[in-house]
Amino acid sequence: MTGLGARYCFGMRSLPLVSLSAMLALSTACDKGSSESPAATADPETPAADPGSPPVQRLQGAIEIPAAVPSDAIAIFSVRVPSSMFTSMLSADPMGLATEGMDDLKKELDEFFGKTVGIQVLDATAITGFARGEKDFGIILSGVGGGIKAKKTGEHGGVAIYSDGDSPIRLAQQGDMLILGTETAVKASIDASADASKSAKGGELAKFIAEQSDGAAMAIAADLTKLPAEFTREIPPTVMVDRGLLTFGFEGLKLRAEGETDKIDALAGVVNSGLAMAAGEAEKQRERVLKDPDDVAEGAAIILGAHYMRSAKKMLTPTVDGGTLTIEVPIKAGDPAILAAVAGIGAAIAVPAFVKYTRRSKTAEARVQIAKMFDAASAYFNEEHVDRGPATDTLAAEELAARAPHRCPNNGKLSGESGVTPPLSVDCNAGPGGRCVPSAGGKGGPGHYDMSLWTDNDVWNGLNFQQEEGHHFHYNFIWTNDASGYGSCQFTAQAFGDLDGDGVFSTFERSGAGDENGMNGAAGLYIDKEVE
Repeated sequence: MTGLGARYCFGMRSLPLVSLSAMLALSTACDKGSSESPAATADPETPAADPGSPPVQRLQGAIEIPAAVPSDAIAIFSVRVPSSMFTSMLSADPMGLATEGMDDLKKELDEFFGKTVGIQVLDATAITGFARGEKDFGIILSGVGGGIKAKKTGEHGGVAIYSDGDSPIRLAQQGDMLILGTETAVKASIDASADASKSAKGGELAKFIAEQSDGAAMAIAADLTKLPAEFTREIPPTVMVDRGLLTFGFEGLKLRAEGETDKIDALAGVVNSGLAMAAGEAEKQRERVLKDPDDVAEGAAIILGAHYMRSAKKMLTPTVDGGTLTIEVPIKAGDPAILAAVAGIGAAIAVPAFVKYTRRSKTAEARVQIAKMFDAASAYFNEEHVDRGPATDTLAAEELAARAPHRCPNNGKLSGESGVTPPLSVDCNAGPGGRCVPSAGGKGGPGHYDMSLWTDNDVWNGLNFQQEEGHHFHYNFIWTNDASGYGSCQFTAQAFGDLDGDGVFSTFERSGAGDENGMNGAAGLYIDKEVE
């Protein structure tokens, strides 16, 4: 197999094709066709959201996973359509342009896929995926036609296995079912098809899906107790439930978790706390932009996000019943308002996250400027600094500190600090664009301060460090010098920021020490309250 077929069907590029098919199937969960498929039937009597459009059809019955899914699958997803992938693609046409010549279009696409990949993917009625481990997965397309055009590289259980060159992806075909994935997953799938004892069809995950997926177009289930440690190391043991399931259908999205009662209660607490935190953050940002508008687009997005976050908080509050937690979002498939609802909930979740991300992006300033201070202190120490006059024992220790040939920038004292510049009393959030601005005499209004705080400071001059444009952070440099012999010093470069305007400051700092063996620094930054 060569050319376009090889590019789309094999190698790591085969996954986007399947993923696209799954997305198309999901986005058109309620097909406008009327025929039945082995995976699902449709109810033609469901009223359409738009009186001028054909009736929206509900999928009936529970999702049944294929026998080809291996019994050791730790996660399973399944997407199905009422008729076929092709008719579902047509019903997804937002402008209604695909209205004529559909039979010809189907014929041309079938011929194209027949010449390239050999498989008639447009006839598929369901896509099922499974994972057996971190890097062991398989995908099954049900209801396909044609035959694979590729190089046969082996056989397992009497079934031919195909691949393309050095690609890690393998393919096999059994009747109207196409299997692709890692070699071990494909072989396990072939074994499961032939031996019911090796199939997940009657297992706990399959039953879990069947019990909760009546009318659903999509289901994703996972046995969290069997997931690799790489996937669960960030999950606290107190909320580590046994199983999780997400379904989507005409009645909306539904998330269900099952496990020990105390863990379910703890999970509910985490969800409620997260919702409250997100709603509070959204409200805080809304109040900020209403009080002091700056950027029109950002302000409008924040106000919209806060509005939807209030509704989302109520909608997403979980229901707990013993060892079961449920969250339901009534997004109705086929409803023309679905895009607005999804956009609203997305904004409610994304805006607070975006605001936090924006604040985190501002911390790049502190990282860059502290690096400059560290490098400047190192350069200053490595240079010899010789003062006029003899170094006698009658000199004060503080004054003698300035006489050692190697030292950190100082103001003539053995130890001290530059002083936080500008002072923390200067509110950067009140300045233009939420920044502090140095200016002559501190003129310019809120957030402005006198440039002389930099230029008249011996320590900042020694470091050749100052802020000349608007900035978010306040800076400080602390030193301790040793006046004897070659000289040595210890120092800490600091930055403080109040990025959300609540009066609580974040701290970024890095320490260093120099002596005749050179300058050494801490491995990285110390950070406290990063996005405050």
